[in-house]
Amino acid sequence: MIKRELLEKYKTNSEDVSSLSEEIKNLKKEFEDSISDKVTTLKEKENLLTLIKEEITEEALEEFHENGKKSKNLTGGIGIQERTTISYDEEEALEFAKEKDLFLMLDKKAFEKAVPNLNLSWVSVDKYERVTFPKEIKLDE
Repeated sequence: MIKRELLEKYKTNSEDVSSLSEEIKNLKKEFEDSISDKVTTLKEKENLLTLIKEEITEEALEEFHENGKKSKNLTGGIGIQERTTISYDEEEALEFAKEKDLFLMLDKKAFEKAVPNLNLSWVSVDKYERVTFPKEIKLDE
């Protein structure tokens, strides 16, 4: 038989847990209500920042292409990174690797590193530019 005092402890603690949970829930709601204006403002600022970043990205890529891709460091610490994407059929790549006795299995990283020099008709190598943003924009005053 379960001891009465153990059941009483359980009941008391269960009530405490429920009470504290409810109190915390109410406090969270109060807090969320108290900062709702700030949360709304933050979301608006984040949306605006995204739009500005898109505009800066367009201008940065335009400037990069206009300067003949010579300078990747632009005003305010904005930078340009040139990236490469490689697309290919993995089964064809594995067959190629086996034919050349390069690998027992396809080592994607090693294959993708070698691809630009192999001139394989079934592999697509695409380059693209990516604009990078510093943590802090530096403007001359």
